[in-house]
Amino acid sequence: MLNAIDEYEDLFDLPINDKGLRLGQVAIIEKVEGEMRWGRHLNHAPAISLEVSQQSGANTVNVCRKIREVVEQIQGDPQLEGIDLLVWQDQGKMIESSIGQLRDAGIVGGGLALIVLMLFLRRISATFLVGMAIPISVLTAMAALHLMEMELNTLTLLALMLGVGMLVDTAVVVVESIVRRAAMGEDPLLAATRGTMEVATPVFAATLTTMVVFLPVIISGESQFSEHLGSVGIVISLTIGASLFVSLTLVPMVSARIFGKKEVKKAAWFESFRNAYSRFLTGAIRYKWLTLVIAAAATFSVMIPFQNGFRFDLSDMDWKTNFANVSYNPVEGLDFREMEKVVTQIEGILESNREVIGEGDIYSWFSDGNAITRVYPPQELATEEYLADLRVKIGSVLPKVPGFNIKTSNGWGWGGRGGGGRSSAGTINVRLKGVSGSLLDDLAPKVSSYLLG
Repeated sequence: MLNAIDEYEDLFDLPINDKGLRLGQVAIIEKVEGEMRWGRHLNHAPAISLEVSQQSGANTVNVCRKIREVVEQIQGDPQLEGIDLLVWQDQGKMIESSIGQLRDAGIVGGGLALIVLMLFLRRISATFLVGMAIPISVLTAMAALHLMEMELNTLTLLALMLGVGMLVDTAVVVVESIVRRAAMGEDPLLAATRGTMEVATPVFAATLTTMVVFLPVIISGESQFSEHLGSVGIVISLTIGASLFVSLTLVPMVSARIFGKKEVKKAAWFESFRNAYSRFLTGAIRYKWLTLVIAAAATFSVMIPFQNGFRFDLSDMDWKTNFANVSYNPVEGLDFREMEKVVTQIEGILESNREVIGEGDIYSWFSDGNAITRVYPPQELATEEYLADLRVKIGSVLPKVPGFNIKTSNGWGWGGRGGGGRSSAGTINVRLKGVSGSLLDDLAPKVSSYLLG
């Protein structure tokens, strides 16, 4: 057995029978490089692709930032003048963009939550008191994440957003109970104490119930997906746990200082809403059997989407494309050299129609029977709207090539992120490879009929 390719010379002395005959006596043993039956082009010139992956435990964003710095240094190297560099995928920027969007959405969501609270509580002081629980709870959860050596990523930020919507519930219940007692004429300190104790048990039970729901996901951790869900459960539990602590300690303490015996007049629209809800509740209790039938029908209606093709898509679909893709679908399998000829033809047509498609790098990947071409516009232009328009423009200049179905497409195309064969969600691609095109043509219908049953 060989432990390394450089040990192939040991095969010369490999005995092949009990009479001492050696393999080197009857065979020629050589180390030859296999033919590379694929290639790449970048802006009409031969190209190579380099993928860099971080080590386990390394921060993806920091690694990508350092790589970008090295790429900038390479581009400024005079010895590499005339060589084009294209960063066709930067996972760090994708993560930074997603985190930035979630951060902005969380800030806007928190602001909207305060506006809604103001409409219902009708007091700036009460709204401020409830809103105070948001940053304190979030910062407490983030501090706990740091102590647990967990990263602040897209999932944890999403969990913080969900936690913001849940944590205000506890504070609202406590504040409303205190305000109600203060409006009834109780001393502010007594109202804060009794109002908090009045709702402490249900508030604590509701928070604990929410935490327990996430417990199985947190402790399972049997797969990477379970670990991701577990991080969401941990963040939400930390957030609402911190909110519970704030609501039962800081909120009543401040309430005793800012709430007086003055009763706040309810808005007319709120009184109308409360009266309408009271009538609805009275009707539901009066016609209890009808209410039960409607509730049961609504419960069983959740099965309808699943019976009509609704499915869960848990594939990795957060990768945004920053290019317009051109796919080649040859009628029959072709040698990679023939594929390169067609690819070169399409690249030339795209280059000659710059006034239509605009500026950008043209990248191609080809192999036996497969090829893709991508146009990468400048990063500042690569919005979804621009890319959609770019695909239409590219489609308008693509020629009809005999034996090929060449068209623009969404997503990564056959080549995946870097030419690796990534499929779209919900599909399975089957590829047949071999040196004989005629044999593959004979096998393809048989494989297709077998898969179809």
